Amino acid sequence: MNDRQRELARDAAFTRSIKQRIRSLLAPNPGGRYLDVGCGLGDDARELARLVGPDGRVVGLDLSPEVLSRARTSAAGSSPGVSYVAADGHRLCFSDRSFDGCRAERVVQHVDDPQLVVSEMARVTVSGGSVVIFAPDWGSAVIHGAEPVVSVAVLQAWGRSIRHGSVGGGLPGLLREAGLDEVVVEAWAELTTLEGYPAARGQHDWDVAAAAQAAAAAGDISEAQAEAWLDELDESVQQGRFLMSLTCFVAKGIKP
Repeated sequence: MNDRQRELARDAAFTRSIKQRIRSLLAPNPGGRYLDVGCGLGDDARELARLVGPDGRVVGLDLSPEVLSRARTSAAGSSPGVSYVAADGHRLCFSDRSFDGCRAERVVQHVDDPQLVVSEMARVTVSGGSVVIFAPDWGSAVIHGAEPVVSVAVLQAWGRSIRHGSVGGGLPGLLREAGLDEVVVEAWAELTTLEGYPAARGQHDWDVAAAAQAAAAAGDISEAQAEAWLDELDESVQQGRFLMSLTCFVAKGIKP
């Protein structure tokens, strides 16, 4: 296994661990009813359907009909307990107390109003049910291997490009404001070393070149600083000195 393959394996292991933890906190019961907000291609909805069994019900909700069409194709014949709904998380099309639990993973940072989405998830959850949410906090990101002052400016610019880039650390407050009790939160560090990458520019999960250009366009750094920073970053990747850390949060609340 080369360095690139090891990096991808680490990323996959982190994602698997997060998904397992979300399932553990949600604690789906056989025969239960669960909602996945922002379900994408439906992988997590299908896993929930497997756990709740033939008497359970899982709904995957996403804003994109095209994505849901692909999810339905993937689910055909294998997950009869899953249905998919194209709808807006700000206005969930379900009655109060429709589900035993709700999950949302890497979703609330992209919506218009995170509080409204969380409150809607709480509304459709039964008393005693769980709402579990996962989100990164780009305000926590750090980069080692390039000019620190420029790195901070670039990360801040990238965080601003995400609608609610720092929402992760605010998840406990969102859950409490939605009327949920027994709120718990965990911090997870997502590490990226990039060792063995052919170049750091636009070839991994976040595009450092685009982030540097955004920082320059905003006047946070000069074009020359952006180019020098990218060159330094490439060199640090080649030498194996690069490290990036991003803190992500998973939080759970119980409907009283």
